[in-house]
Amino acid sequence: MRFKLLWSFRYLMDFIKHRGAGRHQPISLIIDEITYLLSSATLHTDILTADLDELINRIARNYMVWLVACHQELYQTSEPIQKTLLTMGTQIFGSTTDLASAIQLSRRFFRYDPYWVRKYQPMYSFGVVIDQTSVEFTMEEQAYLQALRFLDLPRYHFLVSPSLTEGTIPTQLYPVSIANVDPDMYVDEALVARPAAL
Repeated sequence: MRFKLLWSFRYLMDFIKHRGAGRHQPISLIIDEITYLLSSATLHTDILTADLDELINRIARNYMVWLVACHQELYQTSEPIQKTLLTMGTQIFGSTTDLASAIQLSRRFFRYDPYWVRKYQPMYSFGVVIDQTSVEFTMEEQAYLQALRFLDLPRYHFLVSPSLTEGTIPTQLYPVSIANVDPDMYVDEALVARPAAL
């Protein structure tokens, strides 16, 4: 199966390159579970990594490819692929179970604030409080606190970072919920079972 997927991916890449850049009819390419495509520890992994980097950072924009890449957890991909995926346009993040991935995302999307005060400490002179001084959160503490946003996302809630214009890397995160999109609407099991039985 993986050989067929790799062959199909390379065949499509060759077609897109042969077609060339320009205002062509767009191609919508959706790669679901990209980690499955990348999970083979073979000689082709480095080639595929390079192909994905080229697809995301050069070909998709110039060759009219509407690319969507999905995966469950950031840590399931190699570091070069992680960096490549984080350069994509609009990004949607659900909850993660991995603290290191959450901290990585917090460092990507939240700037260090040197004035974020954690507490105030009294200053004494001869046993009397004469002033107070602030103690700010360290960079590591801030990264951890912001990472909790990714770790604590409830079901059907996401953080979305939209790319507002062509070629810009998204920097802002917005909370989005689909919890009330189709409440109490379920698949009609009897209807679905009919064609499955054929």
